[in-house]
Amino acid sequence: APKALAQTDSARVSTAKSSAAISLVDTNVHLFEWPFRRLKYARTAALAEKLRHHGVQQAWAGTFEGLLSKDLGEVNRRLAEECLREGKGMFIPFGSVNPMWPDWTEDLVRCHTVHRMPGIRLHPGYHGYTLDHPEFAKLLRGATSRGLLVQIALGLEDPRVQHPKLKAPVIDPQPLVALLKEVPDARVQLLNSWQWTRQAAARPLLT
Repeated sequence: APKALAQTDSARVSTAKSSAAISLVDTNVHLFEWPFRRLKYARTAALAEKLRHHGVQQAWAGTFEGLLSKDLGEVNRRLAEECLREGKGMFIPFGSVNPMWPDWTEDLVRCHTVHRMPGIRLHPGYHGYTLDHPEFAKLLRGATSRGLLVQIALGLEDPRVQHPKLKAPVIDPQPLVALLKEVPDARVQLLNSWQWTRQAAARPLLT
């Protein structure tokens, strides 16, 4: 059976009864500006303060800039620098890689060897591919060979409120069932999967 996938977007790492003693790891944070509307916590310092208020001690951070930018090398550099500069070690950078672009292998290598990121975050709905695409399989194998965690955002925004000129589909993770049998050492986390994980089709990936 394929390796079970993380179902939640935040993982509790302490079961202390006192709320003041609870330590949380939020594995699904994005930095910088959302392209389609102004967010209250777009400033990293403000986001860090808000997260700490709710007991979050560590946040795995991708970047909204990775959705539409054509220069993911620069996007990932900015993300890595922001995580070093803000939050006093709270933010752990997860770089963006788009396997539909010819230089995606260079972006993967830089995330691992230059920025020392523990993983990458993929947005296939915005980058125009599905999880049965051969290039995604190559990316999963490449990331696994480097020991990187692969986060896959099945969606980011309710389709009903998306910009009419940019409709990003919710991604079907079902192709992972077969692919994870071929890459058994892969570490994959599905983000924003709350609707899909309630379906019967999710069971092979979660057991």
